Amino acid sequence: METRVKKRKADVMSRLERAFAVSFFIHECHKRFKMALTPANF
Repeated sequence: METRVKKRKADVMSRLERAFAVSFFIHECHKRFKMALTPANF
């Protein structure tokens, strides 16, 4: 019983970590995209 709860908790944590990594990656890409679009770089 206890191992099942531990496994579920680990699964939720890994899911949260994956979601955080994806959101961070999208944020970084968006920032670079905006920087590339600004005329100051040209």
